[in-house]
Amino acid sequence: MGSIHTTQKKLFWVRSFYCFVGVGLVILCSWILMETFNLMAMDFIINYKLSCIIIAPLIEEYAKRIFLKKGYPYLFTFIFGFIEFFLYLYSYMIKFHDITFYFMFRRLLCVGMHYLYMLIQKKSSEEGYDLTGYFLGSFAHAIQNFLAVAQSIGV
Repeated sequence: MGSIHTTQKKLFWVRSFYCFVGVGLVILCSWILMETFNLMAMDFIINYKLSCIIIAPLIEEYAKRIFLKKGYPYLFTFIFGFIEFFLYLYSYMIKFHDITFYFMFRRLLCVGMHYLYMLIQKKSSEEGYDLTGYFLGSFAHAIQNFLAVAQSIGV
């Protein structure tokens, strides 16, 4: 009995390690592609925001798709969501030197939205519509990012 529990514990830590590596790779790939997209463009601000709307959701949802196929999408989504949460928190603190309730609420809502996009992919995959779920999740994620960008520039 103890052997099974120890094996499950080791498996959890191995999967957690893979998820952390996956999150690191997603962040690295997103950064590389977004910077490449920005270098090809004339107006950095407009194109950075466009790459947040277009490139980031495609990469993030593809990573969720990979870990969905591996069998542990919840762990990956949890780790990714909270790493992203703390990265935004850190960048917000540097810029504004203060944290508002509205900011915290919005960022925690975004963590929940990552779960929703993962569940869209999971349900679609179970129904046999693997790519449809990926594109629906990516589209919904892109809409969320568009709304965030629109708010940040005052549209």
